[in-house]
Formats: sequence, structure tokens, C-alpha cells
Amino acid sequence: MKKLRLIFAVLLCSIFSLELNAQTQETDSLENLLQKHQKKDTIKVNLLNEVAYKLYLIDFDKSFEYANEAFALANKLNFIKGKAESLRFIGVHYYMLAFYIKSLEYYQKALKLEEQLGNKNGISRCYNNIGLIFRSQGNYSKALEYSLQSLKYAKETDDKLVVSVGLNNIGIIYNLKGNYLKALEYYNKSLKVSTTINLKSEIAESYIKIGDIYTIQNNYPKALEYLQKSLKISIETGYKSMENKSYAALGRLYLKQKNSKKAYIYSKKAYLMAKKTGEFGLQKEASEILAKSCEFSGLYKEAYQYYVVFKTINDSLYNEKNLRKITGLEYKYKYEKEKQAAELEQHKKDIVLAKKANKQLIIRNSFIGGFILMLLLALIVFRSLTQKRKANLILAMQKQDIEEKNAELSQQKEEIQSQAEKLQTANNNLQKLNATKDKFFSIIAHDLKSPFNTMLGFSEILNDNFDKYDIKEQKKLFGIVHSGIQNTYKLLEDLLLWSRSQKGIIDFNPQKVKLYELSNDIVELLTQSAESKTINIINKIPKDIYVHADKEMLSTIIRNLISNAIKFTQKEGTVEIGIQTNHGLSEHKTYVKDNGIGIPKKIQSDIFDVGESTSTKGTEGEIGTGLGLILCKEFVDKHGGKIWVESEVGKGSEFIFTLPVI
Repeated sequence: MKKLRLIFAVLLCSIFSLELNAQTQETDSLENLLQKHQKKDTIKVNLLNEVAYKLYLIDFDKSFEYANEAFALANKLNFIKGKAESLRFIGVHYYMLAFYIKSLEYYQKALKLEEQLGNKNGISRCYNNIGLIFRSQGNYSKALEYSLQSLKYAKETDDKLVVSVGLNNIGIIYNLKGNYLKALEYYNKSLKVSTTINLKSEIAESYIKIGDIYTIQNNYPKALEYLQKSLKISIETGYKSMENKSYAALGRLYLKQKNSKKAYIYSKKAYLMAKKTGEFGLQKEASEILAKSCEFSGLYKEAYQYYVVFKTINDSLYNEKNLRKITGLEYKYKYEKEKQAAELEQHKKDIVLAKKANKQLIIRNSFIGGFILMLLLALIVFRSLTQKRKANLILAMQKQDIEEKNAELSQQKEEIQSQAEKLQTANNNLQKLNATKDKFFSIIAHDLKSPFNTMLGFSEILNDNFDKYDIKEQKKLFGIVHSGIQNTYKLLEDLLLWSRSQKGIIDFNPQKVKLYELSNDIVELLTQSAESKTINIINKIPKDIYVHADKEMLSTIIRNLISNAIKFTQKEGTVEIGIQTNHGLSEHKTYVKDNGIGIPKKIQSDIFDVGESTSTKGTEGEIGTGLGLILCKEFVDKHGGKIWVESEVGKGSEFIFTLPVI
């Protein structure tokens, strides 16, 4: 019996080594061909790129060296296809190191060359890689957009490798958005495609993702089955990156089962391998699992050390500067592409205009000659008429002087009466305005006093009992004080903006504004806030609508209305911005509506009134300043428009305002 077990073990090890040797032999074979091919031509560029591709899952540092060598030679030969491929592989290297900005620069350069060649296969792969960067930064809408574009091109060229990868990436996006059934559907589609072409790396990737879904759904036996399959394939093929991902996934599974010992073992393997290969994304995942498993085991010092590692890497990957730069690079690429198209169109127009100009020159010269003759005749007639008119004019002027003096006396009398009435009306309005502002400042004083009382109370508790509280309780109290300071600062900011508006010192510069672009920028700005409550923001404004408005004021109006909609909408809710076009009229109706908690009828008439306090907490306890809607009304009034609300408690609210049409 023992001999049979020994034979079985030897056979199993032999199978594993054969798989790994096959992968290594294929790479070694390509490297031998590369060494034999001394001629520096396009064949060598293709060999360098192929070796770089084969190595990126096994030794991605070496892969990076081959890709750089390929690019240098392709650039020298002006071999565009070779340049595009090597740029993409260099981008992959920086992506694995989590240098997303640098990675995106190389992907966009590669995409530009692939589009120049019309190579749909290459375009598909570039779109896929750019989608991965946006996914890593948490911009799931952009990630989904690029992944779907990649899938479209891959299907057109029947590139099953990219189809499998694309389906897997779409599954990951739905997973991150919390739609696990949809994610599982795409993972299984990806697995089916990769199995038909025996693509081991993607089969292993699909097993990991399916295992993760079953972990989330608490189906632990199924999760373990798929993750062990993935680990087996990764070890057999020598895909270190995939092996690392498998260990991290097993760590997550055992942590969910509260098996902190096994969670620690697998996540430690993942962490050490990721540290060795320089994969920051996997280091972040593994360090987070390690911190939690240590905490469950009572190893608080070690848990704290791994949490510091996780926080440091996470902050470096998601800092605001990186997000803005990535978005900026995307817009720069689109701008350059549109600019080239516009220049080509303009060149065509210039040719047509030159032909028209020659024709118009002949017509203009003929017209000038005829006009000079007519002018001479007109001067002769005019001279004779002028003499007659002079006499009539003197008489008419004398009569007009008398009539004007009578009218002037009558007008002066009317103006005196009108000014007296205006002064009385202004005096009455001023008294009402002063009473309203007194009431408003009383409300503001109360709203300022309340957070200050809270901050003073909690700071006094901290001051008197600081040593009595542990770090968690101290952080909680500091968090309350910090939240109070933030809310007070936001109130003061809104109050300052309202004060400047009242004094008339805010510049009002109406211009032609493309409403879709402005509103879409605001939607992207508020996406993170909405996703924290799983709220979907829908932009239904047509892309060809323009309005005549001050861009900054209009941005403040829309931002306040969408922020309020998110604040008063429950989880899984929907916020929509759109426009009601009025053909033939001089204004558009822009609306922001939600399916949130709604506004009671009794306070709907007061929400835009400076003298009334209508600020309430949101569905998650969010605190507002009470000035947002007042500022909205001030700025809409500046444009000569109107703003109102239609709402029903429990069914949601719709805020509507009008703007002049271009």
C-alpha cells in the first residue's frame, strides 16, 4: 500500500514538472531563436515582443527588458506595429508595479499607433488595459466603458484570448459594484471561452474570481474547490503572479470562515511573493488580510504593522493627484484625436472657400462699378432735395422746440410723483428685508452655536479624561470633533458665498455653456459619494444642448441639487438629471429628481426662503448647512430664471429651474 502511494506521488510530481518545463522550454526556445537571429530587422522586433509577452507572468522584470529592447529597435526601423506592441508591454510592466499614470501614458501611445494602422486586435488590447487602470482607481463607469469597447473589437477579430480577458474584467467590475450574480455570469462566460482555447492563465484567473464570489455568498466548499483548482494550474504553469493571487484569495476565504491561522499562512505567502515581485496591488490585498487575521488571533502589534503597510500602499494608489492626472491624460488623448479630425475637415473647407472667393471677386468688382455710377446719380438728386429740405427743417425745428418744452414740463411732473411712490415702496421693502435678515442671522447663529457647543463639550471630555480612553475611543471622539469642524467650515463657506452674492461682488459672466459636459463633470465628481450609498446617478441631458449662463454659478446650482438628492435618497436609490426642451420658447427647464424620502408640503414653500430654517439630516445622518437651496435661488434669479420643487413624501423630489436658450 505504501509503495502504491509513493508511486502515485512520484507520478503526480512528474506531471507538475512536465507542465512547468513545457512553459519554460517554450520561453527558452524563443530566447534561443532570438540569440541566433543577429540581424536587426522587424523579425527580431517580433521575437523580442513575443518573448516579453511569454515572460510577463513568470519574470516580468525580464519581460520589461525585452520590451524596451524591442521598442528601441522598432523605433530605429520605424516599424509601427512593433513599436505599438512593445509600448503596450512596457505599460503592462508599470501597471503591475501600480505606476498607473506612467502605464496609461504608454497604453495611449500604443493605442494611437494601433488606430493609425487600423489594427483592431491591437486596439482591443489597449482598450482592455486602459479599462484595468480605471478599475484600479475605483472609476467603475469608465472601466466598464473601455472593457465593453475592447470586447466589441475582440469579437470582430475573433480574438478569443482578449474576449476571455474582457469578459473576466467586466465580471470583476460588476463584482466591485456589488452585483454578484452578474459578475458570476461573466466569469463563467470567460471560463467557457478560455477553456475552448486551453488558455491556462485565464482559466486560473476565472477560477479565482468564481471562488471569490462563492466566498462572498458563504458557499465555502465551492469557493475552496475553485481556488484550489486555480492554485494547481498556477503552480503547474509557473505563473507566479497567478499563484500569488490564488494565495491571497485563499487567505480571504479562510478569514471569512474566521480561520485566522490558515488565513495568516496563505496571505503571508501572497505578501512575501508580491513584495519580491514588486506587485503593489497584491501587497495591499495581502497586508489587509494579514492585519485582520492577526487581529482575530490577538497579535495586535503585528496587526498594526500590516495595517500601516496596507494604508501606506492604498493611499499611494488612490491619492487625488493620481486620479486627476489619469483623467487629464484621457481627455488630452481625446482632444488630440478630435483636433486632427477638425484640421482635416478645415483643410477641405479651405479649398472650397478658395474657389468661392475667386467667383465672388469677379461679382464684387462688377458690383463696385455699378455702385459708383448709382452713387453719382444719387448725389445729383440729393443736392437738389437738400435745398428744399433746409427750409422745411427750420420751420419743423421751431415747432418741435415748443412741443418738447411742453412735454418736458409734463414729464417732470410725472417723474416727481413716480419717485415719491418708489421711495415709499423701497422703504417698505427695506423694512421687510431687515426683519428677514435679522431672522436669518438668528438661525445662522443657532446653527453655528450648536456645533461649537458639541466641539467644546467633546474637546473638554478629551482634555479632562484623555488618559482614561483607549486609542479607539480617542479616535472616535476626535472624529466627532473633526466632523463638527468640517460642518461648521462648510456653513461658513456657504454663508460667505451668500454674503458676496448679496453685496453684488460676485462676477456674473454669462456665456455659451454646453450643459451635458458641465453636468457630467459634476456627476463624476459626486460619483464616489453616490457609490458609498449604492445610488445610481443618471445623466439624461442631450449632448447638443447649450444654454446662456455663468458657468461657475450654474455649476454651483447643479452640484447643490445633486448633493441634496444623494443626501435624501436611501441606498440602492436613483438620482436623475435631465432637461425639458421647449421648442420655440426662450428657455429650457432643467431638472434634478430622486426617488428618496420626499419633502413635506408644509415646508416646500419655505425651502428657498432666507428667513426660514429648513435644514434636516439625510438618510445616513448627513448634516447640511441650510444655505445650498438659498444660493441656488439667488443664482437662478441672477439668470432671470425660476426655481421650484415638486415633491411627495415617500416618493421623492424633483427640483426644476429655467435657463435662457442659446
